[in-house]
Amino acid sequence: DAVAELRGRLEKMALHPYRFLDGSEVPWDESPAATEASLERFLVARHGDVARAEAMYVAHLIWRRRVFPIAREGAVVAILDDGRRFKRVAIAADGCPVLLVDFRWGYFLGEYSKLEHLRAVLVFMEEETEKGEREGRPQSAVIGFGGAPPPDW
Repeated sequence: DAVAELRGRLEKMALHPYRFLDGSEVPWDESPAATEASLERFLVARHGDVARAEAMYVAHLIWRRRVFPIAREGAVVAILDDGRRFKRVAIAADGCPVLLVDFRWGYFLGEYSKLEHLRAVLVFMEEETEKGEREGRPQSAVIGFGGAPPPDW
């Protein structure tokens, strides 16, 4: 099967560890990104092409090393805790969490910078993904509301 083939190819490589939001790391094959469901998502994203899914997975690990850690403090926590931009609004009938990103009709940034908002959205999505995995819900539906995101965001 394609998931087993992808896992086999990854196991032959010297991969970076998986970095969590807080900066802690585990070997890639002990990470949430190494589950059957997660590897299947990489394959689906690349239309079943194992080589392309492999490349995407490797790039994903490198991206996580470059981006994390992000501290849940300062402007990031203020943006998340104000409840106006990001929230889990429901669990759909099929068990899928429904997440809302409200672009606030042109008032998305408010007093915070684009970088602070980017960090906040990454923290929100990481926390919701981890929560969903713990709950046995490997997918989420994200609804964008309140107009388009800022054009240069």
